[in-house]
Amino acid sequence: MLDFIKGLWNPVAFWISLMMSIIMPIIFGVIPFYLSGNGISIENCLILWPLRWLVAYLLINTFVRDTGLKLAAKVFKFDPGY
Repeated sequence: MLDFIKGLWNPVAFWISLMMSIIMPIIFGVIPFYLSGNGISIENCLILWPLRWLVAYLLINTFVRDTGLKLAAKVFKFDPGY
């Protein structure tokens, strides 16, 4: 459990999830709202942003990072040091 808490802070996952949680909803939610009326408003996008960021950060940090490191070890035949 301590290793999980110690490995919880990851700057790469932080920046990826930060961008993913604000840019993707704007592209796929807010822009269609203004073009055709089907989507979310900018107010709802900003109100829900902290929840989206937390979910994206935990997903990237727990699943995507470990899977990527294991895949890199198999494909490139090196020890990533995890």
